[in-house]
Amino acid sequence: MKPDSKVLIISTHDIADVLTATPAIIGLREKYPFSYLAFLVNDRCAQVVTNNPRLDDVFIIKTTQYQDELLQGVREVGDVFREIEELVSNLQRIEFDLVINFSIWNTAGIITYLIKPQAFKGFMIDEYWQYSFSDDWWREYLYILLTQPYQLHKTGLSVVDRHLRLANIELTEKRLEIYIGEEEREFARRFFRSHQIKEMDVVIGLNPGSDWYTKKWPKERYAKIGTQLSQKYNAGIIVFGGPGDIRLVDEICKLIGLRSINMADKTTLKELAALIQRCNLFVTNDTGPMQVAAAVNVPIIGIYGPTSSVNRPPYGAKRKILLQAEVECGPCFKRYVKDCKEKTCMYTISVERVLKAAEEILE
Repeated sequence: MKPDSKVLIISTHDIADVLTATPAIIGLREKYPFSYLAFLVNDRCAQVVTNNPRLDDVFIIKTTQYQDELLQGVREVGDVFREIEELVSNLQRIEFDLVINFSIWNTAGIITYLIKPQAFKGFMIDEYWQYSFSDDWWREYLYILLTQPYQLHKTGLSVVDRHLRLANIELTEKRLEIYIGEEEREFARRFFRSHQIKEMDVVIGLNPGSDWYTKKWPKERYAKIGTQLSQKYNAGIIVFGGPGDIRLVDEICKLIGLRSINMADKTTLKELAALIQRCNLFVTNDTGPMQVAAAVNVPIIGIYGPTSSVNRPPYGAKRKILLQAEVECGPCFKRYVKDCKEKTCMYTISVERVLKAAEEILE
């Protein structure tokens, strides 16, 4: 690749996927300091890469906004297609030398083809719905990911390593990045002042939610962790969550009592990062906020049941203890209640095991 090449990275799925692409941004900028480096991301995850000084441009496809507007009937399908067409036209005009498509989803494959780069990494889909892959190993990896995801735990290849290999980048230090601005830092300062949390106070973040039913450690256990750590360390407990976690977080906070603060669906992504950065410990399921905690270098206890701590560890965390459920049926990568009603794996991780890990980090 030429030193002044134009490169576009595509990652359009979820927060964790975009965050785990940030080491590749670091590596590409170090390897090609004079290149034009841009990133295509969806509106849900855009704050992961906005204000990143390593990027020359960030392009946003408003997937979440489009879905909401179409469901509410306030937008016509034709309007959405025209807006996407305009975005693709803008990308075509740049005449990219290389598109690196980290996504595994068809939309990203179609966009990769429509941009018409000189070369691509990952996969693309043409107008005849034919798939093209840049590397045989990538085709094989995606086949495993989409048809036999339980095999990922055995490969030893993390998502970060997958991205770096696809981008042909080697890094001695692998870390995630999110850039927090002064506005978000001031938000965090006001928050802690309003809750009378001082600089030397212990603050523990709990993140009990997930888009996956099967990833959720039982709420009663999160409540016990919050209660016992609050009592032992006189700690403030912040319980985080997204829009779908409001009821769950409310129930946990009621069980913990006065020392808990409900922050479900009350922050932007960067505000979330600013609050997590102040935590002495972050206890979490395998979710996007766990990767946010890694990006701001906070100690983490990661609880893994149906997913793999090998496949998606929190790179860059100051300290981490990853608790993987050891069951014959896992990690199965099953997502929905219809797939696994019992969640046996999550119940094998006891409160005592998490408390022991927390004490190891805090003491």
